[in-house]
Amino acid sequence: MNRIFRYELKSASLVCVVALFVGLGCTSPALLVAQTPRDTTPLAAAEQNWVGWIESSESHLRWIVKFRKQAERWTGSIQVPDRLDSPPIALSKLIVSDSSVSFTWQPINEKQEASFVGNLEPNNILKGLILQGDKSIFSQLKQVDQISEESSDTLGADIVWTDQPRSRAKILPYDLRLRIYSSGLFFDGSDRILLDSRSSNVLGAPVKLLQSEGSKWSFQIPSLKVEYVAELDSSGDILTGFLTGNSNSKALQLYNWTAETKKPSSESDKKARSDESGKKETDAKSPPNTKPDNSKSQNEKPKPDSVKFQWNTENAPLRVSKDGEDEFLLSVASTGNRSKAAPLTHQLGCTLKLPLSEDGKKFPLAIIASTFDAQERDGIVGESRIYKQLALSLAEKGVASIRFDDRGTGNSSPASSDYGVQEAIADLKAVLDYAKGIPEVDKTKIGFIGHGFGATLATKLATLDSSVAFLICLAPPGLDGSRLLLAESQKTSELEKLDDASLTLLIDLQRDLHALAQKPPTKEGRMALEFDDLLRTYWPRLEASIINSTIGNAEIHQSPEQLKLAIEEKLRSDLAGLRTKFNQEFLKSDPSSNWMMLQTPTLAIWGSKDVQVDAQSNLEVLKQAVRRNPRNRVTWLMLPNLNHLLQECETGLPSEYQELRTGVALSAIDAITKWLKEQRITLK
Repeated sequence: MNRIFRYELKSASLVCVVALFVGLGCTSPALLVAQTPRDTTPLAAAEQNWVGWIESSESHLRWIVKFRKQAERWTGSIQVPDRLDSPPIALSKLIVSDSSVSFTWQPINEKQEASFVGNLEPNNILKGLILQGDKSIFSQLKQVDQISEESSDTLGADIVWTDQPRSRAKILPYDLRLRIYSSGLFFDGSDRILLDSRSSNVLGAPVKLLQSEGSKWSFQIPSLKVEYVAELDSSGDILTGFLTGNSNSKALQLYNWTAETKKPSSESDKKARSDESGKKETDAKSPPNTKPDNSKSQNEKPKPDSVKFQWNTENAPLRVSKDGEDEFLLSVASTGNRSKAAPLTHQLGCTLKLPLSEDGKKFPLAIIASTFDAQERDGIVGESRIYKQLALSLAEKGVASIRFDDRGTGNSSPASSDYGVQEAIADLKAVLDYAKGIPEVDKTKIGFIGHGFGATLATKLATLDSSVAFLICLAPPGLDGSRLLLAESQKTSELEKLDDASLTLLIDLQRDLHALAQKPPTKEGRMALEFDDLLRTYWPRLEASIINSTIGNAEIHQSPEQLKLAIEEKLRSDLAGLRTKFNQEFLKSDPSSNWMMLQTPTLAIWGSKDVQVDAQSNLEVLKQAVRRNPRNRVTWLMLPNLNHLLQECETGLPSEYQELRTGVALSAIDAITKWLKEQRITLK
C-alpha cells in the first residue's frame, strides 16, 4: 500500500546567451568582491574588476570580468562564479578606451564565440550587450576594488535558505536553495531572489516575492511554474510550507543558512561592519523589503525586543487549498529525551477535507488512522485511494475529516529508530489536539476512523481521552500481533493451495522467528549465533521443500545452493525487520485489552473475506473482551464479500488488491454514514 510521492522540479532549458555559460565557473570557492563607491574613472586608467548579472527568464547568473594592462597590452578573463565546475576563460580581442570596452571569449563546449560591447556611464557603470550569432542580451557591469573568497554554499548572498539545516549538510547535502541579494556587491538597486536545485540542474531561477507579511511568505518561480507558500516559525529560522505546481504538491521546509563571518578588508571596513552588526543580526532573517519600525520618537530609548522583527507566533500551521481540500504540515513534539532549550519535533503531512459551507455551521470531524505498516494519507492501492474516498464520502454527509501520512511516507518526517507504538499514538493525539482548534469544526464531535492496526491505536487513545466522541473501526484486530500474522499466513497459504508439509513448516518457522525477535536486546554476535542455531534446526525441512519445489519446475532458474543463500538472506532480513522497536511492540500487542475499558460509541466492521484480519476469529476475541465491559457501546457488523480494504473481491488475498479497480464498497460507506446519523453525529 506504500507509495512514496516524489515531486521533481523540471529543469527549464537556458535560452540565448545564458547558454554560453554552461560549464563556466571556478574550481575554487566562489568569489566575493568588496565594493567602494567612486566617481567615474577613465577605463584605461588602471586594473579593472567588474561585476554584474546575466539575465534571462529562466536564469540569473552573476559574472565577473577582470582585465589589466601590461606592457601596453590588455589581458583579462571572464568568470561566472555561480558555476563551480570549470575555470575562468581568457578574453581575446580586448579593446579598452576611456569610455568603452569590448572583448571576445570562447565558451567551453560551445562552437560559437561570444562577445561584449559596452559604454561607460556615470558612477562607473558599464552598460552593453552580450552577443553570440544573431542573439543578444543586455547586461550591466559595475566596477569594484578587489575580489576575495566567498563560500560556495552562500554564493555571496545576504540571506540563504536551504532544505537541509547546516548541521546536517555534511550528512545529507541540501538540494533546494533560495539565495537573496538585498545589499552588498551584486545588489543593483532591487532585491533579487534566486532558486537553485542540484537534482534538477536548476541554477539561479528568478523568484518573485508575492507576500512577506508577518510570518506569511509566498514565492513564485515563473520559469518552473511552481509556487512556494510558507510560514516562518517564531525563531525566524524555519520556513514551513508547500511547493505546488504541475498538478503536484510537496511539503517543503527551508532552514536559514547562517552565512559565515566575512573578514573585513580594511580598518575602515571593520568599523563600518561593526556599526552595522547589530542591525544585520536582527534584520538578516527578515524578508526582503522589510523596513524597520521608525514610528518611535528618536529620543525614546527602544526596549531590546523593539528593534527585532516581530514574527507571528500563532501555533496553527499554514493551510494551503488544493483540489477542494486543505493541506498542511503539523509540527509534533517528539517523545523521548529532549531538552527544553532544543525540543525535538517532527512533521506530519496532513489533509483536511471540509464539507460545503452551511452558513457558518460547525462540522463533526473524523480522523483517519491507517492500517499496519507506514501508509500515505490517501491509502493508495493500485488505482484506488481508499482513505481519500472515505474522506470525500464523509464530506457529502456533512462530516469533515483529516488524513495524514504516517512517519516515513509522503510529506511526513522519517521515523526515528525509537519510533514505536506509543510514538504512533502520540502522533494521533497531536492530530486530535489540532482538530479541536479548527474554527470550522465542532470540537464536541471529533472521532476516529481506524483501519486495521490504526483501529488499535484509535481505541487505545479513546480509552485515554474522553473527548473522543465516536469510533469507527474498520477490520479491527482482536488477536495479538504475532498470532495475527500467523493467522494471516495460514489463511493465505490455504487459499493459495499450499501443501500441508510446507504450510506447517511456514507457520513453525514464522512462530520461532517471532519468538527470537521478541527477545531482549543482546549483543549482535549472540543474536547471530541464535539465528544460526535456528537456521540449522530448520534447514533439513527447508532443503526438502526446496528440492520438492525445483523438481519438474521449469520456472525456477536457480540451483539449490543459490536458493539456500536466498532463503537465508531473506530470513535474516525478516528478523532484522521484526526487531525494530515498533514491530517488537506490535508482536506483543494485545488489542482486546483496550476494548475492556472502551466506553466511546463504536462501530466495528469487517469484510467476510478479509485475509489479513480474519473477521470471525477477531470478532469473537473482541466480543469476549467487551463482555467484561458493562458500559460498552459497540455495534458489530460483518459485510459479505469484502476484503481487508473493504473492497468487493473474489478471494480477499492481498495479491488481488492491485488488480481491483474499485474503492471502498458502497455497502461499507452506507453502513458508516447510517451509523453516524444514528449516533446524531451528522443529520444527513
